[in-house]
Amino acid sequence: MPASGLEISDSPTCRGYFGKFSEITRHIQGLAAEMSLDGSSKGMAELEAEIVEGYLQQLSNTLTALSIKYLMTGLVGGRRPGPLAIDHIDSGFPLFQEVIQMASDAGEVTSQLAVLPKRDALKEDMVEHLLHRRSPPRDLQLAMSRRVYCEMLAEVPLFLAQNPAQLVPLGTRDPQTRGHLCHWAVYDTQRNLPNVYLMQLEDSGERTLTQDQRRWPLVAEHLLAQSLSSLKLLTIARGFDKDFPDLHPQVLKRLHLGPMYANKLTRHSDIVQDILAESDDEPGQDWVLCWTVETLRAKGAEKTSTGLFSSVRTEVYDIDPQAPEEVEAGASAIERCMILPYRPYQRLVERDLPQLRGVRKYVVGPDGEILRRA
Repeated sequence: MPASGLEISDSPTCRGYFGKFSEITRHIQGLAAEMSLDGSSKGMAELEAEIVEGYLQQLSNTLTALSIKYLMTGLVGGRRPGPLAIDHIDSGFPLFQEVIQMASDAGEVTSQLAVLPKRDALKEDMVEHLLHRRSPPRDLQLAMSRRVYCEMLAEVPLFLAQNPAQLVPLGTRDPQTRGHLCHWAVYDTQRNLPNVYLMQLEDSGERTLTQDQRRWPLVAEHLLAQSLSSLKLLTIARGFDKDFPDLHPQVLKRLHLGPMYANKLTRHSDIVQDILAESDDEPGQDWVLCWTVETLRAKGAEKTSTGLFSSVRTEVYDIDPQAPEEVEAGASAIERCMILPYRPYQRLVERDLPQLRGVRKYVVGPDGEILRRA
């Protein structure tokens, strides 16, 4: 296990951990438009927000499935269900290996469901156990959690280690150029964080990409292979532009969802630690979720020679040389955001921390309404 991994081996702590994520994902579902691309039209903005919201729902499903898988942790003997492994130092999310194991479980779900008892049979056995033995039916509860977990893997869309690229046609710009919105997502191996990518591109190929069985599989494979947090957006866009001369990335955006900070579960800076600890006496007030949106935009194109009588179109990207952070990240713009309950937000305001002044803040009010703060 990586040095940043923490094993949670008792049921109450597991439930508390996933309970925080349940609350967080419920709130951020309404912020999909804030996380998506800056669309050039209302229709584009709505499309991009719908795509991001879909990935957020998949992530919520994955975390819910894991909460069911580990529901009985520490309550039954033997190795199963075993401890939950989380990245308690860097991301606050489950370790990448948990998502890999879920994909493996999903591949065996049909055979597992065939041998696991049905829900109704398990419920009857639980009642029988309670009436005659007068003790918690732990083994039956474990069987039920396995059953529900497998049903989720079989029935709902999940955010897995790799979520293949999908293509949405945007229409024809002119007889030779078509527009597409491409999106895909990964659970980053380096940072244990969900990352969502969206790319607006122009297609000048002879055959539209949506119907091209030669180019599209290569494009989809290329995008997943380049989806690493360590790669700058500029590197990804230029590599794509070079490898696919008739596809031209116009806008590329990456959403890093996380880290998540939770009092007593994750390690974080002294400032965040103190703020969350001061809010610990009120249930549901001791967490913070951050996210970062990186955007790269093309500002034009130029012809690059490929031989004596041939040339290709090469995109030129808009990066302000006077903005050190954007230059370092290879992005046109970077936006940092956080969502947190009202009480820790009050503590944050009282301290007026310079390093957080440029972070857009969303505050969950006492009534559960999200209040936007600059």
